[in-house]
Amino acid sequence: MTGIFFFILSLCTGVIICHHFFPNLRCIEKLAAGFLIGNYLNGTLLVICSTLCGLSLHMSLWILLSIELFFLIIWLIKSYKALHISVSLYELLLTVLLLFISYYLMDKSFSYQNGTFYIASNLYQDLGVHIPMIRSFSLGYNRQPVIPFFSEHPLTYHYVFDFLVAVYEKSGIRLVDAFNVLSCFSMTAVLILIHSLSGALFGRRNGVGALAVLLFFTNSTTSFIEAFQKYGLHIRDYYHHSMYLGNGPFGDNVVSVFWNMNTYLNQRHFLFSIGITLFVTICLITVINKPVPFRSRVFLGVLIGLLPFWNSAIYIATLIISFGIGIQSDRKRWASYIPMVVPALLIALPQIVFIGTYTQHAFKFNPGFLVTDSFVSWLFYWVRNFGISLVTVPLGIYFSTKKSRILVLPFLLLFLVANLFQFSFEMASNHKFINMMILFANLYSAFCIVFLWKHGVAVKIVTGVFLFFLIVSGVLDLLVVKNDVKATIVDYPGNPFMSWVVNRTKPTDIFVTNGDIYDPVTISGRKTTTGRAHTAFTYGIDTKEDVLLQREVLEGLIEVPNKYIAVYVDTHIPTQQIVVNTERLRDLYQTVYADTSVTVYHK
Repeated sequence: MTGIFFFILSLCTGVIICHHFFPNLRCIEKLAAGFLIGNYLNGTLLVICSTLCGLSLHMSLWILLSIELFFLIIWLIKSYKALHISVSLYELLLTVLLLFISYYLMDKSFSYQNGTFYIASNLYQDLGVHIPMIRSFSLGYNRQPVIPFFSEHPLTYHYVFDFLVAVYEKSGIRLVDAFNVLSCFSMTAVLILIHSLSGALFGRRNGVGALAVLLFFTNSTTSFIEAFQKYGLHIRDYYHHSMYLGNGPFGDNVVSVFWNMNTYLNQRHFLFSIGITLFVTICLITVINKPVPFRSRVFLGVLIGLLPFWNSAIYIATLIISFGIGIQSDRKRWASYIPMVVPALLIALPQIVFIGTYTQHAFKFNPGFLVTDSFVSWLFYWVRNFGISLVTVPLGIYFSTKKSRILVLPFLLLFLVANLFQFSFEMASNHKFINMMILFANLYSAFCIVFLWKHGVAVKIVTGVFLFFLIVSGVLDLLVVKNDVKATIVDYPGNPFMSWVVNRTKPTDIFVTNGDIYDPVTISGRKTTTGRAHTAFTYGIDTKEDVLLQREVLEGLIEVPNKYIAVYVDTHIPTQQIVVNTERLRDLYQTVYADTSVTVYHK
């Protein structure tokens, strides 16, 4: 019940804040942005209360709920008539449809039944990170956040969305339900804002907005070529298609996996952050060359400045987009952006310094994105990855008005930055800039299709061909979501060992284990000294000392009286062999728990 109350209050708070700072936004935009901003600000405040102020998550939540409820009541008494809730039948039906589709996608890839997580194979690696992070907050003690599976290292990964999910689980909503509902509403809000952004650019043409929404679910890559080579004319095989054929850079295909729906199903925090950026973009476009209250400009700056711990790449992308829009405004109004820029930089600075301090510095000039051997190879890469968009986007820009081209410079800047600089330890992480660019580019593709469709039969045929190649690869990728196989991970209390960990150990306890991904200890909200090394590698963290400590402890070479040692019979570790000296461990420690799958030692 507390979780539902928190959700409703966050939505109401967000809507009121949107109305206060940008009263001219349409109601549907306020509702979509209200969900995002309410949870965005509440999640940030709860992190501050629990990490900086040292309050428990439970106490922080109730203090926040009490304060927001008080101000909500005051607002309702004084000015409730100022916010008139009115949506058209089209907007209502669109929202319901998008909620249904979004929840289907989220639940299809991650669900829960009879005490067991069901995880789609394409989400297996990423959720092996997010579930331990969530549980470290909801079941464990991670007040000064560290990586739950490399407990000696501060948590520099953008974790606040996981923290928010933990708040909902702590409030009585099951982890999977909290994760899926927040993700479902995030996707719906993003799609509504994409629809609204098309209206801000091209007028209220529902056809353009609806088509832009469709293009979000699909992609214009040329991975359909591999599908045809594999299946030919066997239609039934296409329907049961279950593997992403665009699997680069992790497979042998030049088409990358980053442009399909799997990116948003895997990185749901990324999807949420995109929503904040779209709201900022709509506000900037709506008010360009118009007088804007000082408080509204400061508010946008605060929203941008809080982004790094939600998603640092999207923070950089938002700065690029804001610069691209602002530079096109009247020069006399450039000074009006200062109240937005100052908080956007100052609030983000401590977060960026913290992240940079505890990770290996990776920012550098590195042209080529994922293709660095030759210009011809680089060009071929983007032709295969953009496909027919290389035709429809320029046509859409050409057919549109000068006012409607305001996003062209921002998305070109995003593309250039992604192809020239490396911001994190992995160059592949730059895909987030391209994803943001594609969202904007799709608006011009949608306008191109709608514009051309109004012409003669011959042009309509060409338009139909364009539309087919804009969506065909994406449709095949969506079938992967439908047909994906599921891995099962037992949750507590279905697992006796995990129940023991939750009920008989302290939230602050740390384990040394020979486990890896989906270690029962981390799923139970406790921390381990080591986990999957590749995950820490992507954070830019050196784990050599952690792995050395793990080996020495499990071989009985050193004692760790302040930690538990858990030895699994079946470790499921494909990449390394860990020697466990059970005789030596029995001599050094007491056996405090044992079953057929694990033995736990403690001094």
